[in-house]
Amino acid sequence: MDYAEYRGHDAVGLAELVARGEVTPAELLDTALARLAAVDPTLNTVVRHLEDRARTRAGGPLSGPFAGVPFLVKDLM
Repeated sequence: MDYAEYRGHDAVGLAELVARGEVTPAELLDTALARLAAVDPTLNTVVRHLEDRARTRAGGPLSGPFAGVPFLVKDLM
């Protein structure tokens, strides 16, 4: 999936694609990480990358309404 298609969906839409098997969690993660790599040098928004954890989770059994959808967590502490 390319970024233009990725950004055409909200989290619910991406989760539906995963649930229908039209895209894998790993494909979504690859797209999200590629976009992060493209914009983060300018924005400097992500302090701690947890790509290894994300890849492990994307490859395992997933459940919940947003299963397989990558996301960022903002730490304000």
